[in-house]
Amino acid sequence: PSRPDVLSTIASVKITTDGTVLENFDLTGTITIDADNVTLRNFRIDGANYGITVLGGHRGILIEDGEIFNYSSAAILGVGFTARRLHIHDSSGDGLKVQGTGGPTLVEWCFIEKLGKGDGAHADGNQTRGSAKDVTFRFNNIHMPSPGTPAYPGSPYKSNATFMMQAGTNFVIEDNWLTGGNYTVYCTSG
Repeated sequence: PSRPDVLSTIASVKITTDGTVLENFDLTGTITIDADNVTLRNFRIDGANYGITVLGGHRGILIEDGEIFNYSSAAILGVGFTARRLHIHDSSGDGLKVQGTGGPTLVEWCFIEKLGKGDGAHADGNQTRGSAKDVTFRFNNIHMPSPGTPAYPGSPYKSNATFMMQAGTNFVIEDNWLTGGNYTVYCTSG
């Protein structure tokens, strides 16, 4: 799709109305979603703690054709969304934190790179803890090589794993390009 030459500048927002569509925007801060069937499209988010937070129990959220960067914890926190064609980069923390209740969750055609700028960071491309279920990652490029490797940008970026999973059920990882950190995929029961 064609992108407009100029994105509308907006501040942090909380969405509480089902079916809301927010597109063609440039935001500094965070978007909190407390509704179903929300669409975010064609955007840039210069994040705060999280770029986007999806509160528990929601579903049908579409997040596509965007860039999320410069946040301290994760680009997206929550479940119940489809994330498509996102560039997630240059942050202090993890790429995604797919965790919570709700669902299902699909992440596809995304590029996640250059994470872990924060002091003491050990960033993961995705970190899942707790009760997340029905999660699929496909056709993504998650670039999390260990610091000091020839393909890595070096300081200040620090990475741990492309996937860090502690619990969760029905989790599918298929047809992705994963460049691992300390671990490519790290799984534990809790």
